[in-house]
Amino acid sequence: MTVPDDFSRFEVNTAAELAGANAQRFHGIQLVDGYFGDTDTPHPINDPAANGYSHTKGTGKLRLGQAIAWTFGVYKTNPKFWLAIGLVIAVLGVADQIPGLAVLGLLFAIGGFLLEPVFVSAALQQTLTAQVDKLKSPTYGKALGVSVVNRMLVGIVGLILAAIAFAITLAVTGFDPTVFADSATMTQEQMMAIAMAVLPAVIVGALVLALVVPFAVYPVYYAADNAGSFGFCLGEGMKAAKRNYGTTLLLLLFSLVVGVIAAIPAAAVDVMGFNVWAGAGLTFLLTVLLAPLVYLAQAHAYRQVSGGPVPHEPGLNETGLNEASS
Repeated sequence: MTVPDDFSRFEVNTAAELAGANAQRFHGIQLVDGYFGDTDTPHPINDPAANGYSHTKGTGKLRLGQAIAWTFGVYKTNPKFWLAIGLVIAVLGVADQIPGLAVLGLLFAIGGFLLEPVFVSAALQQTLTAQVDKLKSPTYGKALGVSVVNRMLVGIVGLILAAIAFAITLAVTGFDPTVFADSATMTQEQMMAIAMAVLPAVIVGALVLALVVPFAVYPVYYAADNAGSFGFCLGEGMKAAKRNYGTTLLLLLFSLVVGVIAAIPAAAVDVMGFNVWAGAGLTFLLTVLLAPLVYLAQAHAYRQVSGGPVPHEPGLNETGLNEASS
């Protein structure tokens, strides 16, 4: 867009508002205009009495602490909704670790990928009102398509860069790839020595691959929010990641920590001889509780970086200070 949207369609003092409607009626309607606010600029949908939040216009910059703090507070306002979503995520992500269900792992993985736009949409709904009664995904097709294309692009670029970094590291360390010619006659000790020699290149390649992952975070949120056309959502999502690269990396680190905590019991099965049923069961339970945190934190982050409606506790501005004193 070349001019700011006047957002006249979001006038809150309407008959619908007087009848008790809230910002959920705007879910799936474009809420960003390509322009950003400051820390105190109210978003046009701002109506704390109806929504349970006050909303400021995102500044385009990610405040990670604010996103995480809001995320942990969401369970207090809508626990049943998110525990139900967490249960679905756990079934799709953990069930294949249960004895007898491993053969269904691929189907569960596909199911999780197909449902991801729904989870993203639910998190965006949660940023609109404190209470969410019904899950809706009005732009599911576009969100799924953007997710597929975005991940393919990021994956291809990441693998190319990782391969280049891998090759350069091997050259710098002086590793001779011809040693693999006699791999059939190598002893276990020789194979271990080669593995240790290659390890630095593997680590460097993996790190380079990880460095492109931030560009795969926001496009699906732009699409699920119906922020624009297919190409706009893809491009603006990547621009938002570039603009907030460091903080988006930290956001992904938060997601990684959540995932590692949930996976510890299942990993203990192999590492510590933990009972397989107990390990899978505890990981399942932790996934139910923790997995929604990832989507909620990313949804709040998206609202900030896109210039959309950023939710706050009523009476607080974006810095977390009371508006009367700021």
